[in-house]
Amino acid sequence: MRIGMWLLGVGLVAAGCGGEAQKSGAEQGSNLNGSAGKPGAGSVSSSECTWPASLDDAGPGACGVGRAYVNCTGPSGGCLCLSDDPTTCAACAEQLPGPLTCVSECAANEYAVSCGGPPQPGGGLVYQDVPAGCHSVGATPGGNQYACCPCQ
Repeated sequence: MRIGMWLLGVGLVAAGCGGEAQKSGAEQGSNLNGSAGKPGAGSVSSSECTWPASLDDAGPGACGVGRAYVNCTGPSGGCLCLSDDPTTCAACAEQLPGPLTCVSECAANEYAVSCGGPPQPGGGLVYQDVPAGCHSVGATPGGNQYACCPCQ
């Protein structure tokens, strides 16, 4: 799975970082279900939220997919990433020192995707589109689009 990350307040941007989302008991978070303050948050639990099988392809140009698009903030800035845990982000914890408060930008009845990337010379790599019915939650200068999509 391709994971995208955007660091705020520290002057760093990393888009389309490789690697799997990792979970760590040491990461601190709030908002246990990722839905506080989110309009339309439903009662779908993390284990019940599914997405189309077409998003499970981790090949070149495929969208990355995760349970949540997590926004973490701490004393030295902020960071956003796809994660399978709506309360933590291992990549953010590695980049930002100090305690982090993390919440999902997606509602409890949504999953997150990261699609796209930098333009390819000669059109060599075709990126998978954000699925229909999703709403945008951000983009990077490198061309990644982040969206929350309704669980199936």
